[in-house]
Amino acid sequence: MQVRKLQRYGFFSYAVGLASVGLLLTVVASGGIAGASSRSLATAHKAVARSDDALSGKSYKVAVDLSYYGNDWQTEALNLIKAEAKTAPYSGHVTLRVDIAGASVPDQIQAINNEVAAGEQAIVMYPISPTGLNTAIAKACKAGVVVYAYNAYVTAPCAHNVTTSDFEFGTLQARGLVKFLNGKGQVAEMTGVAGTSADIERRAGWASVLKSYPGIKVVATANGMWDPATTQQAFSSLFASHPDVNGVLAETSCQAVEAALQAQSHSLLPCAGESENQWRVDMLPTSKGGKGVEGISVGGPAYTGELAFMNAVSILSGHKVPKDMEVPLPYVTSSTLRPGTNVAKGANVFPASTGLKVSTGFFDDLWSPLVNEGVQGAITGSPDVISTAEPCAKVRGCITGSSVKLFLAFGAGTVAE
Repeated sequence: MQVRKLQRYGFFSYAVGLASVGLLLTVVASGGIAGASSRSLATAHKAVARSDDALSGKSYKVAVDLSYYGNDWQTEALNLIKAEAKTAPYSGHVTLRVDIAGASVPDQIQAINNEVAAGEQAIVMYPISPTGLNTAIAKACKAGVVVYAYNAYVTAPCAHNVTTSDFEFGTLQARGLVKFLNGKGQVAEMTGVAGTSADIERRAGWASVLKSYPGIKVVATANGMWDPATTQQAFSSLFASHPDVNGVLAETSCQAVEAALQAQSHSLLPCAGESENQWRVDMLPTSKGGKGVEGISVGGPAYTGELAFMNAVSILSGHKVPKDMEVPLPYVTSSTLRPGTNVAKGANVFPASTGLKVSTGFFDDLWSPLVNEGVQGAITGSPDVISTAEPCAKVRGCITGSSVKLFLAFGAGTVAE
Protein backbone atom coordinates (compact mmCIF):
# COMPACT_ATOMS: atom_id res chain seq x y z
CA MET A 1 0.00 0.00 0.00
CA GLN A 2 1.44 3.34 -1.07
CA VAL A 3 1.74 6.05 1.54
CA ARG A 4 0.99 9.54 0.25
CA LYS A 5 3.20 11.97 2.08
CA LEU A 6 1.83 15.32 3.14
CA GLN A 7 4.71 17.78 3.25
CA ARG A 8 4.51 21.18 4.91
CA TYR A 9 6.69 23.95 3.60
CA GLY A 10 7.75 26.30 6.36
CA PHE A 11 8.06 29.15 3.89
CA PHE A 12 4.60 28.62 2.47
CA SER A 13 1.45 29.78 4.21
CA TYR A 14 -1.76 30.47 2.39
CA ALA A 15 -5.33 30.38 3.57
CA VAL A 16 -7.33 28.46 1.02
CA GLY A 17 -10.50 30.10 -0.24
CA LEU A 18 -13.02 28.58 -2.57
CA ALA A 19 -15.54 30.56 -4.58
CA SER A 20 -18.97 29.06 -4.51
CA VAL A 21 -20.34 28.90 -8.01
CA GLY A 22 -23.36 26.73 -7.38
CA LEU A 23 -23.55 25.47 -10.94
CA LEU A 24 -24.32 21.88 -11.78
CA LEU A 25 -24.73 20.96 -15.41
CA THR A 26 -25.18 17.45 -16.66
CA VAL A 27 -24.52 16.44 -20.21
CA VAL A 28 -24.95 12.84 -21.25
CA ALA A 29 -23.24 11.62 -24.39
CA SER A 30 -22.39 8.18 -25.76
CA GLY A 31 -20.10 7.83 -27.87
CA GLY A 32 10.79 5.49 -15.67
CA ILE A 33 8.93 2.44 -13.69
CA ALA A 34 10.17 -0.99 -12.80
CA GLY A 35 9.01 -4.54 -12.26
CA ALA A 36 5.35 -5.42 -11.83
CA SER A 37 4.02 -1.87 -12.19
CA SER A 38 5.62 -1.53 -15.63
CA ARG A 39 4.39 -4.91 -16.82
CA SER A 40 0.84 -4.45 -15.48
CA LEU A 41 0.33 -1.07 -17.13
CA ALA A 42 1.78 -2.25 -20.44
CA THR A 43 -0.47 -5.31 -20.37
CA ALA A 44 -3.53 -3.21 -19.53
CA HIS A 45 -2.95 -0.78 -22.40
CA LYS A 46 -2.27 -3.51 -24.94
CA ALA A 47 -5.29 -5.53 -23.82
CA VAL A 48 -7.67 -2.61 -24.23
CA ALA A 49 -6.12 -0.98 -27.30
CA ARG A 50 -4.96 -3.94 -29.41
CA SER A 51 -8.14 -4.24 -31.54
CA ASP A 52 -11.49 -2.67 -32.31
CA ASP A 53 -13.30 -5.49 -30.50
CA ALA A 54 -11.22 -5.39 -27.31
CA LEU A 55 -14.34 -4.42 -25.38
CA SER A 56 -16.67 -6.71 -27.32
CA GLY A 57 -19.71 -7.65 -25.26
CA LYS A 58 -18.89 -5.10 -22.57
CA SER A 59 -20.41 -1.74 -21.75
CA TYR A 60 -19.42 0.83 -19.15
CA LYS A 61 -20.82 4.04 -17.72
CA VAL A 62 -18.15 6.67 -17.10
CA ALA A 63 -18.75 10.10 -15.58
CA VAL A 64 -16.45 13.04 -16.21
CA ASP A 65 -16.70 15.20 -13.09
CA LEU A 66 -15.36 18.73 -13.49
CA SER A 67 -15.03 21.45 -10.91
CA TYR A 68 -13.59 24.69 -12.30
CA TYR A 69 -14.44 24.99 -16.01
CA GLY A 70 -13.44 28.47 -17.06
CA ASN A 71 -10.64 28.34 -19.63
CA ASP A 72 -9.48 26.69 -22.85
CA TRP A 73 -7.45 24.06 -20.96
CA GLN A 74 -10.56 22.60 -19.37
CA THR A 75 -12.38 22.58 -22.71
CA GLU A 76 -9.45 20.84 -24.42
CA ALA A 77 -9.10 18.23 -21.70
CA LEU A 78 -12.82 17.43 -21.93
CA ASN A 79 -12.71 17.36 -25.73
CA LEU A 80 -9.82 14.89 -25.69
CA ILE A 81 -11.81 12.61 -23.37
CA LYS A 82 -14.83 12.86 -25.66
CA ALA A 83 -12.70 12.15 -28.72
CA GLU A 84 -11.15 9.09 -27.09
CA ALA A 85 -14.58 7.81 -26.00
CA LYS A 86 -15.66 7.95 -29.66
CA THR A 87 -12.54 6.05 -30.78
CA ALA A 88 -12.20 2.27 -30.97
CA PRO A 89 -12.25 0.25 -28.80
CA TYR A 90 -14.30 2.59 -26.58
CA SER A 91 -16.85 3.71 -29.17
CA GLY A 92 -20.13 1.91 -28.67
CA HIS A 93 -19.01 0.43 -25.37
CA VAL A 94 -18.67 3.50 -23.13
CA THR A 95 -21.47 5.89 -22.24
CA LEU A 96 -20.01 9.21 -21.16
CA ARG A 97 -21.70 11.58 -18.73
CA VAL A 98 -20.29 15.04 -17.97
CA ASP A 99 -21.01 16.98 -14.78
CA ILE A 100 -19.73 20.53 -14.25
CA ALA A 101 -19.98 21.37 -10.57
CA GLY A 102 -18.08 24.67 -10.49
CA ALA A 103 -15.38 25.81 -8.08
CA SER A 104 -17.16 24.59 -4.98
CA VAL A 105 -16.32 21.65 -2.73
CA PRO A 106 -19.97 21.03 -1.67
CA ASP A 107 -21.18 21.13 -5.28
CA GLN A 108 -18.55 18.67 -6.45
CA ILE A 109 -19.41 16.36 -3.54
CA GLN A 110 -23.03 16.52 -4.69
CA ALA A 111 -21.98 15.68 -8.24
CA ILE A 112 -19.99 12.65 -7.04
CA ASN A 113 -22.93 11.43 -4.97
CA ASN A 114 -25.29 11.86 -7.93
CA GLU A 115 -22.97 9.92 -10.21
CA VAL A 116 -22.75 7.03 -7.77
CA ALA A 117 -26.54 7.01 -7.38
CA ALA A 118 -26.91 6.96 -11.18
CA GLY A 119 -24.84 3.80 -11.43
CA GLU A 120 -21.71 5.28 -12.99
CA GLN A 121 -18.93 2.70 -12.87
CA ALA A 122 -16.03 5.14 -13.09
CA ILE A 123 -15.58 8.82 -12.26
CA VAL A 124 -12.83 10.67 -14.12
CA MET A 125 -12.46 13.95 -12.33
CA TYR A 126 -10.76 17.33 -12.17
CA PRO A 127 -10.94 17.91 -8.40
CA ILE A 128 -11.41 21.31 -6.79
CA SER A 129 -9.58 20.17 -3.64
CA PRO A 130 -6.95 17.54 -2.86
CA THR A 131 -8.59 16.73 0.49
CA GLY A 132 -12.10 18.15 0.62
CA LEU A 133 -13.67 15.46 -1.56
CA ASN A 134 -12.12 12.48 0.22
CA THR A 135 -15.19 11.33 2.16
CA ALA A 136 -17.37 11.36 -0.98
CA ILE A 137 -14.63 9.57 -2.93
CA ALA A 138 -14.32 6.91 -0.24
CA LYS A 139 -18.08 6.29 -0.43
CA ALA A 140 -17.84 5.99 -4.21
CA CYS A 141 -15.01 3.49 -3.95
CA LYS A 142 -16.96 1.48 -1.37
CA ALA A 143 -19.80 1.29 -3.91
CA GLY A 144 -17.36 -0.23 -6.42
CA VAL A 145 -16.80 2.92 -8.47
CA VAL A 146 -13.34 3.58 -9.94
CA VAL A 147 -12.28 7.17 -9.14
CA TYR A 148 -9.51 8.65 -11.29
CA ALA A 149 -8.32 12.25 -10.82
CA TYR A 150 -6.34 14.07 -13.49
CA ASN A 151 -3.97 17.03 -13.50
CA ALA A 152 -4.94 18.13 -9.99
CA TYR A 153 -4.86 15.25 -7.51
CA VAL A 154 -6.79 13.88 -4.56
CA THR A 155 -5.38 12.21 -1.45
CA ALA A 156 -8.18 9.67 -0.88
CA PRO A 157 -6.31 6.32 -0.52
CA CYS A 158 -8.66 4.47 -2.89
CA ALA A 159 -8.42 7.00 -5.73
CA HIS A 160 -6.10 6.93 -8.72
CA ASN A 161 -4.23 10.01 -9.97
CA VAL A 162 -2.52 11.03 -13.18
CA THR A 163 -0.78 14.32 -12.73
CA THR A 164 2.37 16.36 -13.15
CA SER A 165 4.55 17.81 -10.43
CA ASP A 166 3.07 21.27 -9.98
CA PHE A 167 5.74 22.04 -7.41
CA GLU A 168 8.31 21.42 -10.15
CA PHE A 169 6.15 23.50 -12.50
CA GLY A 170 6.55 26.45 -10.15
CA THR A 171 10.27 25.93 -9.65
CA LEU A 172 10.90 25.79 -13.41
CA GLN A 173 8.99 29.02 -13.92
CA ALA A 174 10.78 30.82 -11.08
CA ARG A 175 14.24 29.68 -12.15
CA GLY A 176 13.57 30.86 -15.69
CA LEU A 177 12.42 34.29 -14.54
CA VAL A 178 15.36 34.64 -12.16
CA LYS A 179 17.68 34.01 -15.11
CA PHE A 180 15.96 36.68 -17.22
CA LEU A 181 16.25 39.19 -14.36
CA ASN A 182 19.85 38.26 -13.46
CA GLY A 183 18.78 37.67 -9.88
CA LYS A 184 17.41 41.17 -9.24
CA GLY A 185 14.03 42.74 -9.82
CA GLN A 186 10.48 43.55 -8.77
CA VAL A 187 8.16 40.62 -9.49
CA ALA A 188 4.38 40.31 -9.76
CA GLU A 189 2.61 36.97 -9.23
CA MET A 190 -0.57 35.97 -11.07
CA THR A 191 -2.10 33.00 -9.28
CA GLY A 192 -4.81 30.44 -10.16
CA VAL A 193 -7.92 28.78 -8.73
CA ALA A 194 -7.52 28.75 -4.96
CA GLY A 195 -7.74 25.43 -3.17
CA THR A 196 -6.63 23.23 -6.06
CA SER A 197 -3.42 21.26 -5.64
CA ALA A 198 -2.11 22.90 -8.84
CA ASP A 199 -2.38 26.45 -7.45
CA ILE A 200 -1.06 25.48 -4.02
CA GLU A 201 2.02 23.71 -5.33
CA ARG A 202 2.92 26.10 -8.13
CA ARG A 203 3.02 28.93 -5.60
CA ALA A 204 5.06 26.78 -3.26
CA GLY A 205 7.49 26.10 -6.11
CA TRP A 206 7.89 29.82 -6.76
CA ALA A 207 8.57 30.49 -3.09
CA SER A 208 11.14 27.68 -2.84
CA VAL A 209 13.26 29.31 -5.55
CA LEU A 210 12.79 32.99 -4.75
CA LYS A 211 13.83 32.58 -1.12
CA SER A 212 17.39 32.04 -2.42
CA TYR A 213 17.40 35.36 -4.32
CA PRO A 214 17.14 38.30 -1.90
CA GLY A 215 17.59 40.67 -4.84
CA ILE A 216 14.18 39.68 -6.17
CA LYS A 217 11.14 41.09 -4.38
CA VAL A 218 7.55 39.98 -4.90
CA VAL A 219 5.82 43.36 -4.78
CA ALA A 220 2.27 42.32 -5.71
CA THR A 221 0.05 39.27 -6.18
CA ALA A 222 -3.28 39.03 -8.01
CA ASN A 223 -5.59 36.15 -8.86
CA GLY A 224 -5.94 35.49 -12.58
CA MET A 225 -8.17 32.41 -12.09
CA TRP A 226 -6.32 30.66 -14.98
CA ASP A 227 -8.39 32.83 -17.31
CA PRO A 228 -6.93 35.32 -19.85
CA ALA A 229 -9.64 37.98 -19.46
CA THR A 230 -9.49 37.84 -15.67
CA THR A 231 -5.69 37.89 -15.76
CA GLN A 232 -5.54 40.91 -18.09
CA GLN A 233 -7.92 42.91 -15.92
CA ALA A 234 -6.22 41.87 -12.67
CA PHE A 235 -2.74 42.65 -13.99
CA SER A 236 -3.85 46.03 -15.36
CA SER A 237 -5.01 47.03 -11.89
CA LEU A 238 -1.89 45.59 -10.26
CA PHE A 239 0.46 47.36 -12.66
CA ALA A 240 -1.27 50.70 -12.16
CA SER A 241 -0.33 50.46 -8.48
CA HIS A 242 3.09 48.87 -9.05
CA PRO A 243 4.63 50.32 -12.22
CA ASP A 244 8.06 49.24 -10.93
CA VAL A 245 7.32 45.58 -11.76
CA ASN A 246 9.85 44.26 -14.26
CA GLY A 247 9.05 40.55 -14.33
CA VAL A 248 5.96 38.33 -13.96
CA LEU A 249 5.29 34.84 -12.65
CA ALA A 250 1.96 33.68 -14.07
CA GLU A 251 0.42 30.30 -13.52
CA THR A 252 -1.27 30.89 -16.87
CA SER A 253 -1.99 33.69 -19.36
CA CYS A 254 1.30 35.50 -19.89
CA GLN A 255 -0.21 36.61 -23.22
CA ALA A 256 -2.85 38.51 -21.23
CA VAL A 257 -0.15 40.17 -19.13
CA GLU A 258 1.61 41.35 -22.30
CA ALA A 259 -1.71 42.56 -23.74
CA ALA A 260 -2.31 44.61 -20.60
CA LEU A 261 1.14 46.17 -20.94
CA GLN A 262 0.59 46.99 -24.61
CA ALA A 263 -2.76 48.60 -23.78
CA GLN A 264 -0.83 50.94 -21.48
CA SER A 265 1.83 51.55 -24.17
CA HIS A 266 4.42 49.92 -21.93
CA SER A 267 7.28 47.75 -23.13
CA LEU A 268 6.81 43.99 -22.77
CA LEU A 269 8.18 42.32 -19.64
CA PRO A 270 9.80 38.92 -19.12
CA CYS A 271 7.12 36.44 -18.12
CA ALA A 272 7.13 32.83 -16.97
CA GLY A 273 3.84 31.26 -17.96
CA GLU A 274 2.06 28.18 -19.21
CA SER A 275 1.49 26.77 -22.71
CA GLU A 276 -1.20 28.95 -24.30
CA ASN A 277 -0.68 29.28 -28.02
CA GLN A 278 -0.71 33.07 -28.08
CA TRP A 279 1.95 33.17 -25.38
CA ARG A 280 4.19 30.83 -27.35
CA VAL A 281 3.56 32.88 -30.50
CA ASP A 282 4.56 36.01 -28.54
CA MET A 283 7.80 34.23 -27.63
CA LEU A 284 8.66 33.63 -31.29
CA PRO A 285 11.05 36.09 -32.95
CA THR A 286 9.46 38.85 -35.00
CA SER A 287 10.83 37.18 -38.16
CA LYS A 288 8.47 34.24 -37.44
CA GLY A 289 5.41 36.31 -36.57
CA GLY A 290 6.08 36.70 -32.85
CA LYS A 291 6.92 39.60 -30.55
CA GLY A 292 10.32 38.36 -29.46
CA VAL A 293 9.35 38.69 -25.80
CA GLU A 294 11.57 37.06 -23.18
CA GLY A 295 9.71 34.17 -21.64
CA ILE A 296 9.38 30.52 -20.81
CA SER A 297 6.41 28.19 -21.16
CA VAL A 298 5.83 25.27 -18.80
CA GLY A 299 2.94 23.09 -19.87
CA GLY A 300 0.27 21.44 -17.77
CA PRO A 301 -0.63 18.73 -20.32
CA ALA A 302 -4.31 18.68 -21.31
CA TYR A 303 -4.06 15.01 -22.28
CA THR A 304 -4.06 13.91 -18.63
CA GLY A 305 -7.86 13.65 -18.76
CA GLU A 306 -7.70 11.40 -21.82
CA LEU A 307 -5.10 9.23 -20.11
CA ALA A 308 -7.17 9.00 -16.91
CA PHE A 309 -10.17 7.90 -18.99
CA MET A 310 -8.13 5.20 -20.76
CA ASN A 311 -6.70 3.91 -17.48
CA ALA A 312 -10.12 3.92 -15.78
CA VAL A 313 -11.58 1.75 -18.54
CA SER A 314 -8.57 -0.56 -18.24
CA ILE A 315 -9.40 -1.03 -14.56
CA LEU A 316 -13.07 -1.67 -15.35
CA SER A 317 -11.92 -4.28 -17.88
CA GLY A 318 -10.14 -6.16 -15.11
CA HIS A 319 -6.58 -4.98 -15.62
CA LYS A 320 -4.22 -3.72 -12.96
CA VAL A 321 -3.15 -0.09 -13.25
CA PRO A 322 -0.68 1.59 -10.87
CA LYS A 323 -2.34 3.79 -8.28
CA ASP A 324 -0.56 7.00 -9.26
CA MET A 325 1.10 8.21 -12.44
CA GLU A 326 3.19 11.32 -13.00
CA VAL A 327 3.73 12.50 -16.57
CA PRO A 328 6.59 14.76 -17.67
CA LEU A 329 6.30 18.55 -17.76
CA PRO A 330 6.86 20.17 -21.17
CA TYR A 331 9.34 23.06 -20.83
CA VAL A 332 9.70 25.41 -23.78
CA THR A 333 11.92 28.42 -24.42
CA SER A 334 12.12 30.62 -27.50
CA SER A 335 14.90 28.44 -28.86
CA THR A 336 12.89 25.22 -28.54
CA LEU A 337 9.64 26.43 -30.13
CA ARG A 338 8.69 24.33 -33.17
CA PRO A 339 5.89 25.75 -35.38
CA GLY A 340 3.83 23.10 -37.16
CA THR A 341 0.58 21.14 -37.06
CA ASN A 342 1.61 17.59 -36.14
CA VAL A 343 2.23 17.40 -32.40
CA ALA A 344 3.41 13.79 -32.72
CA LYS A 345 6.27 15.10 -34.86
CA GLY A 346 7.31 17.82 -32.43
CA ALA A 347 5.07 20.80 -33.22
CA ASN A 348 4.55 22.82 -30.04
CA VAL A 349 3.23 26.19 -31.28
CA PHE A 350 0.67 27.09 -33.95
CA PRO A 351 1.23 30.55 -35.46
CA ALA A 352 -1.09 31.74 -38.23
CA SER A 353 1.49 30.65 -40.82
CA THR A 354 0.70 27.00 -40.04
CA GLY A 355 -2.90 27.44 -41.21
CA LEU A 356 -4.21 25.88 -38.02
CA LYS A 357 -6.95 27.96 -36.44
CA VAL A 358 -6.89 27.84 -32.64
CA SER A 359 -7.95 30.33 -30.00
CA THR A 360 -5.41 32.63 -28.38
CA GLY A 361 -5.92 30.71 -25.12
CA PHE A 362 -5.51 27.27 -26.72
CA PHE A 363 -3.05 25.15 -24.74
CA ASP A 364 -0.43 23.65 -27.03
CA ASP A 365 0.70 20.71 -24.84
CA LEU A 366 -2.14 18.34 -25.71
CA TRP A 367 -0.39 15.15 -26.80
CA SER A 368 2.12 12.60 -25.56
CA PRO A 369 3.10 9.09 -26.71
CA LEU A 370 0.94 7.96 -23.77
CA VAL A 371 -2.27 8.84 -25.66
CA ASN A 372 -3.84 8.78 -29.13
CA GLU A 373 -5.65 12.00 -30.00
CA GLY A 374 -4.25 14.98 -31.90
CA VAL A 375 -5.04 18.67 -32.33
CA GLN A 376 -8.46 18.24 -33.93
CA GLY A 377 -9.54 16.02 -31.05
CA ALA A 378 -8.65 18.83 -28.65
CA ILE A 379 -10.48 21.42 -30.75
CA THR A 380 -13.63 19.53 -31.71
CA GLY A 381 -14.03 16.53 -29.40
CA SER A 382 -14.10 14.24 -32.46
CA PRO A 383 -11.57 11.44 -33.05
CA ASP A 384 -8.20 12.50 -34.46
CA VAL A 385 -5.99 9.48 -33.88
CA ILE A 386 -2.37 10.33 -34.67
CA SER A 387 -0.57 7.62 -32.70
CA THR A 388 -0.93 4.37 -30.80
CA ALA A 389 -0.68 4.88 -27.05
CA GLU A 390 2.47 3.59 -25.39
CA PRO A 391 2.70 2.44 -21.75
CA CYS A 392 4.35 4.68 -19.18
CA ALA A 393 7.42 2.45 -19.07
CA LYS A 394 8.27 3.41 -22.66
CA VAL A 395 7.81 7.15 -22.28
CA ARG A 396 10.69 9.21 -20.95
CA GLY A 397 9.86 11.05 -17.75
CA CYS A 398 6.70 9.07 -16.96
CA ILE A 399 6.75 7.36 -13.56
CA THR A 400 4.25 5.33 -11.56
CA GLY A 401 3.63 3.78 -8.18
CA SER A 402 5.90 4.51 -5.25
CA SER A 403 8.11 6.75 -7.42
CA VAL A 404 5.31 9.34 -7.50
CA LYS A 405 5.40 11.86 -4.66
CA LEU A 406 2.13 13.70 -4.06
CA PHE A 407 2.95 16.72 -1.93
CA LEU A 408 0.25 18.67 -0.16
CA ALA A 409 1.49 22.01 1.10
CA PHE A 410 -1.11 23.60 3.33
CA GLY A 411 -0.01 26.37 5.63
CA ALA A 412 -2.54 28.45 7.59
CA GLY A 413 -5.82 27.01 6.43
CA THR A 414 -7.37 23.80 5.22
CA VAL A 415 -10.22 22.83 2.98
CA ALA A 416 -13.22 21.50 4.85
CA GLU A 417 -16.13 19.53 3.44
